[in-house]
Amino acid sequence: MRAGALAPEWLKPVGDSLSAHDGRGLFIVLFPAYRPDLVKALAHHFDLEFFDFRVQVMAKLGTDAGTLELDALERSMISRTQHRGIALMNAEALLAVKPSEARKSWLRRALGLSLPCPAVIPLAIFADDAPIDDPRVVGLTVEALPEQSLIGRLAN
Repeated sequence: MRAGALAPEWLKPVGDSLSAHDGRGLFIVLFPAYRPDLVKALAHHFDLEFFDFRVQVMAKLGTDAGTLELDALERSMISRTQHRGIALMNAEALLAVKPSEARKSWLRRALGLSLPCPAVIPLAIFADDAPIDDPRVVGLTVEALPEQSLIGRLAN
């Protein structure tokens, strides 16, 4: 968290989960809608690298992107959390090409990764696949989130 930065109300459950786990490991934040603007705000507030997996990894592979295994997400997190945390945007682009059981299994297993800094994966489309009984999974409600501007809606 940035020094002296007061968390907006909607970010407090995320901050509580990070604090409860000493800011280490994987955290899944469930959004009620696709909101990259809020993921960027989350990354900024908690001083995390904003990393768009779809753009920075999958797009480079073109039509072969769907052949990536889910461990590509792990490699991205491990390589980028040695000194600073990461907000891994658009992990759902890879999750979308995997069967439901593979997604669920990977999400549950990934929550046990030992990472020296936090890795945050936002989920909207596959929020139902996340193990909501895990304390590292934080669900946000539409009522708690700030409204999205018209420009923001158009950009998404």
